[in-house]
Amino acid sequence: MSIPLHDWVSKFLVALVPIMLAGLTTIAWQNSHATAGIVLRMDMQQRELEYHRKQIEQLLGCERTKQ
Repeated sequence: MSIPLHDWVSKFLVALVPIMLAGLTTIAWQNSHATAGIVLRMDMQQRELEYHRKQIEQLLGCERTKQ
């Protein structure tokens, strides 16, 4: 009893679909967490920069012009 080649290939391709989907989902999940981490760090750095700017302005006795 031999399996025709086209039948074997089609079964292989159908079995490959969920594996590929799982791999792509894993990559997307990791990338979304990495992006969220970068955004969080950038936000924290922006807040720290704003804090230090205010401290320097107070020490120098200047005020930032409103934009």
